[in-house]
Amino acid sequence: MATPIGQKKYGLPNSLTYGCWFEFVVPSVSAKVCANYRIDLTETGIEQLSKHGLSGQFPAVIQATENEPTFYFAGDFAENPVVSFTAKMSFGKQLNRLFSKKNEKTIFFDTFYTPLIENILSDYYSNQLKK
Repeated sequence: MATPIGQKKYGLPNSLTYGCWFEFVVPSVSAKVCANYRIDLTETGIEQLSKHGLSGQFPAVIQATENEPTFYFAGDFAENPVVSFTAKMSFGKQLNRLFSKKNEKTIFFDTFYTPLIENILSDYYSNQLKK
């Protein structure tokens, strides 16, 4: 689940299925959470997580501070086979989307991870030009 910051600033979708490993993290007070995981839990699951001070919603993408380009991804977001032949082509991304199998990993990579990275790098580059 993207937070309003994640949706507005980084173009993240409101919700999306994620099927790889993740970890529970607690951000610092000054950190900005850009996206959260949300797990639908049974009563037993709620009890088990509660024993450890955890809930079914927790940070997935954390930015150190609003103006600092340091991010933490609490999962294996980049796990997606990228075809190296098309990676350097100007329309490589579109070709890969056209010919790749649509599954959880590729959908997550194309609609969450790629826009997130592109927007982080774009922001960083823009800020460097202003200096």
